[in-house]
This record gives sequence, C-alpha cells and structure tokens, in this order.
Amino acid sequence: MTSCLGIQFPTYCRTIYTIPSQDPTENMLAVPLKTSEAIDYTEELSKYIAEKYTNISEDSYTTSLSALNELRKAALSPDTSSTDPAEQQKTRQQLLQYYAQICSMQSKFPISASSTDVKLSFKWKDAFKPSKTISQHSLAYERAAILFNIGALYTMHGLNADATDGAYTKNAAKLFMYAAGVYAHLRNNVATRVGGALTSDLSQEGLQMIIDLMQAQAQALYYQKCVETPASRLTKGDEKKKAQLCAKLAQKAVDLYNNAKVHLDSPTLVAIINKAWNQHLTYQIHVFTAMSQYKQSEVDHYVAEDCAEGYGLEIGRLAFAERQCSMALSLATQHKMNEQKEGAASLLVKIQARHRERKSDNDQIYLELPTNESELPAIPSQAMAKILTPPELIGADRTAAESNDKAAAIAFGPNCQFLDLFSEMISSDVIMSSSKYSSLLSTMCGEISREAEAATQTVVQQLSKIGLPGSVEASSTTKGIPEEVWSKVFEIKNIGGMNQLDVMSQQASGQSVEIQQILDTIRDSLDVEEKQDREYRAEQSNNWYV
Repeated sequence: MTSCLGIQFPTYCRTIYTIPSQDPTENMLAVPLKTSEAIDYTEELSKYIAEKYTNISEDSYTTSLSALNELRKAALSPDTSSTDPAEQQKTRQQLLQYYAQICSMQSKFPISASSTDVKLSFKWKDAFKPSKTISQHSLAYERAAILFNIGALYTMHGLNADATDGAYTKNAAKLFMYAAGVYAHLRNNVATRVGGALTSDLSQEGLQMIIDLMQAQAQALYYQKCVETPASRLTKGDEKKKAQLCAKLAQKAVDLYNNAKVHLDSPTLVAIINKAWNQHLTYQIHVFTAMSQYKQSEVDHYVAEDCAEGYGLEIGRLAFAERQCSMALSLATQHKMNEQKEGAASLLVKIQARHRERKSDNDQIYLELPTNESELPAIPSQAMAKILTPPELIGADRTAAESNDKAAAIAFGPNCQFLDLFSEMISSDVIMSSSKYSSLLSTMCGEISREAEAATQTVVQQLSKIGLPGSVEASSTTKGIPEEVWSKVFEIKNIGGMNQLDVMSQQASGQSVEIQQILDTIRDSLDVEEKQDREYRAEQSNNWYV
C-alpha cells in the first residue's frame, strides 16, 4: 500500500493516533529491517571445532551447529504483522536468542578472510537503500546487523501498539524508547568494533538519527496524553499549568525531530534515505512548533488576564503558530501526504479561529502591538522520552548494561535468559593453559606453605624465649583450645565465675590504691631524710667521715 509518506512502505509507516482535538500528530515511522542471504555454519565450523576443541563430541557440536542454522533462519524472517504483545515478544526473543549466540561465538570462533581462520562471509543489505550490499568475514558485522533488526522490531511493535488499550501511551512510548536503547548500544559499543566498510544504516549518523527519531515519537505520545488528560487529573484543575506542560512537551518533540533531521541531512545519509523521510521530519517540526506556540499562547493569555497586559505576546505566538501550521499544510499538499494534510488543515482552522478572536479583542480593547516572531521568548522544553535499554537485551548481551546493572537481567524473568549452544566448548589451547596454570599454582602453594611453616616455628621460639608458655601451647595445638586454658576456665568457674573475678578485681584496685599511698609515704620520708643528709654534710664538711 502507499504509506503516509507517499511512498511504498508496507509496514513501516501508518497512522498511529488521532488526537480528539484533531491535532495532526497522526503518523510515526518504523525502521525497516535489514535483509541477508542464507549461510551454512556447519561445514566451516565443524572443521575448526574438530581441530581446536577436544572436549566435545561430534554429535554434540553437530547438533549445536544445526540449531545455530535454524536460529539464523528464523532471525532473517521475523513476523512483523502481529499486533499481539505476546507474539511480538516471541518474535523479538527469536532474534535475541540468535544474537546471544553471536555474542558468545565471538570469543570462540575467529571468523575472518584469513586462510588460518574460519572463512564465513556475511552479506547484508542497507535497510535504507536495499540495492546497496556489503559483505564481511566478521562476526562483529553479523552481530551489528542482527542488533539493528532487533531495534527495528521494537519500532514496528511500537507502531503496531493497540491504540484502544488504556495503557497505550505507556506501552507504545516504552517500545520506542527501548528501540532508542538498542540503537544507542549499537552505536556506542557494537558498530564501532566492526572493521571495514559499513552501510549507511550502521553509520554513526544513521544510528543517531534513529535514536533521536524514536525519542521524538515517544515524546509525541506523551504530548498526546497530556492534551487528552483533563486538567482535573493532570494539574489539579489548573488549566494554565496544563497548557504550560503541553507546550513544554511539544517543544521537546521539536528539539528531538530537529536533531534527527540534522543527522538525516548529513552527507552520509542525504543521498541514501528516501526523501519522504526528510519530508516527514520537516512536517513534524512545523506541526509541533505550531502546537508548542499554540499551547504557550494559552499560557500567555492567562498571564495577560491576571496582569491586564501581555495580549500582544499571545497574538504574536498565534501568528507564529499559524505560519508554521500553514507550512506544514503546504508541505503535506505538495507531497500528497493525505493524512497529514487533513490533520494540518484541522489544526490550522483551530489556530486561525483563535487568532482572529484574540486579534479582534486586542484591536477593540487592549490595543497592544503583536510581538514580532523574532522577539518571542523561547519556550522551555520538558523531556519525558529517554533512552531505555531493554532488560532482555541485557540478558543476551551483558555489555548492554550499565556497570551497576550487570546482574539486573537475571532478575527480569525468563525472557532474559538465553541458552549458550557452545558453553561446553573449551579449546585445546585453553586446556593446555589451564594445566600449566594448575601446575604453577601447585608449586606456588607449596612454597608459600613452607614459608608459613618456617615463620610459625620462628614465632614459637620467640614466644618461648619471652616466657609465654600458654601462647606456645596454643600455637602448637592442632585443634581446639589448649587443656591449660580449659583448666583455668574451670578454676575460675569453681571460685564463683565472673562475679567473683569482678569482686577480686575491685579488691585488687583498692589494695593498689593503699599500696600506692604507702609508697608515696615512703618516698616522702626518703626525700626528707635525703634533704637532712645534705644539710648535715654542708655543716660538717670538714668533720664528716664516712
């Protein structure tokens, strides 16, 4: 069928929602899938496994390779038509299961064009320009392509979310934000590790464009929800606050669509991606700018009513909104974007009616000059959309998690657990290295044990020299508490236990005080005697004889 972009896009663009107020936020985009040709892992990998892995039987690895072939076959032809969330989850799981194998295989199978490595070629078409194909002998390339399609499925499932469901906004927005998370991981951690040429869809500009676009579409959903929700539920009945929030949400959508368009206009993409994508983004920028200004004009009107001035600012915003909406309508008409044309026309009628009404009031009562477009205060934005990493992706690829989320996937349930077909494969090189390490470890442990024994003997000798037989006994006891210690424990128990020890301690303290007093008296007497002796010696110096 002909899509809402006026091109042949069977499943990648459709009307996704219509706001009761007939605001023309009526379409969103899904990312098309990359396509590839079938390959057979069995022949090439069987040779390598037989040579390098000695701990696994032929039957075992043959079964694993057959399962791997089936996983790739299923990953290349996912069901994109289902609108059932359970079936959509199942489809994503098929790709994630194969993706998990690729992540595991990268450390076990050196696939490259080298004659000494496994020679497997992976051929993938550009999702944005299927006539362009690039082949690489690289699992990293295969991993990037499969991850791209996982993200594409999230965008399609967000597009196909049930709009009649009460949780529609939450569900669809989360799928778009999960898609942004997948492409962010692909951009930052996976595509950068692929050597050689890449198609435009795997370029940094292409991936960032998709990330911004998916966030923009999630943001648009939150704007829609804000418009639909009564002020009594959203802002405790405060219509001004509701209008202000709607304006901020729409402005953030403008920012995100603008960011996406900047990357779309880059040299890497501008000649590759169908012009309808650029038309779509341009249209959305005009529409959301118009809606942001329209909603902010409502805020300005409330302020003007309170302050008895400021109507010129409101009229200036309505004029700006009308111009932006007219540009959107002109674009939709020119490129035969029928759904957008109808929505833009409806919105323009509403803006023009409000503009005429406010202008008439101002001309008759307030007599303020309309604010020029260039002098309109900027509308602050408020982000609701963000980049989210799907829990199931973390289960398949631990590198997708943040440092504090490494174990998070385990707690997310069975959809995050994936079987490793090659978990039992340990290469002969690893086995030899392990044996060498075990031998080295045994030698080191023996040396440390001997050093510890020598140090123990030295300590025992030192304890014996300084007269601590109890410590010597404790150090030489093979297990438990020495008998001498037990004898003292029973002796204390027989004289009354800890209470008697406390009494004896107090008595000893008292006796210590008395003894100290006696010692002080003796010291004073000796001091007096010493003083007298010195005086006698001085007086009888000539007659003093020892």
